[in-house]
This record gives sequence, structure tokens and C-alpha cells, in this order.
Amino acid sequence: MASGPLQVQGERPRRPRRDFGRMLARFLCLIFALIGAVPLSAGLLIRSEPAKAWAVGETTRLLRQQLGLEASFQVEMSVIPLRLAVTDLIVPATDGGSPAIHAELAAVSPRFFSL
Repeated sequence: MASGPLQVQGERPRRPRRDFGRMLARFLCLIFALIGAVPLSAGLLIRSEPAKAWAVGETTRLLRQQLGLEASFQVEMSVIPLRLAVTDLIVPATDGGSPAIHAELAAVSPRFFSL
């Protein structure tokens, strides 16, 4: 004996009706999951060693190109708030004396919605 709904011979089996509300809910869940994954993945990317090496290289290049300075420093990056911070910045003096500049922290934060 077969289980399930009875079928009349020659009649095509019925397909279940599509629930568009359920499909919309799943689609929105997927979209919100992707939106929520962006800050997490950005945080992991920014804290990675290749990203820090890139930031150090670009900061060194900009100091050399724009200001003609050689400096030693550490780089810290954060996603929330978006920020690039240079810590323990030391610019040696050209006469060989004490450092010309010694700064504990120099930070750059973009302001996206400022007027």
C-alpha cells in the first residue's frame, strides 16, 4: 500500500505552492548576514600582517616623498572607528643630536559625513 496523497490515474502530480514570504525572508536573512560579515572581515583584514606591512610601506613612502623625512615608528590600524595611527614616531636630527621630533601618537581618521 502506498503512503502519501492519492492520485487519480492520468492526473499530473501537484507541485507544492511556492511560499513567497518564506523566500523573501530567506533572501533578507542572506543580505543581512552579508552586511554583518563586512565589519568582521574588515577587522580581520586590517589586523593581518600584510595589511600592516602595506601601511608601514605607504607611510614611509609618503614621509619620504612629501616631507623628505626618514623616521622610525609603529603602525596601528582599526576599523571602528576607521583610523590609522602612527605610534612612537621618531625623526632623527640632521646634526646627529637628540631626535628632532618624538611623538607618542599621530592618528588619521576620515570623516565621512562631516559638513
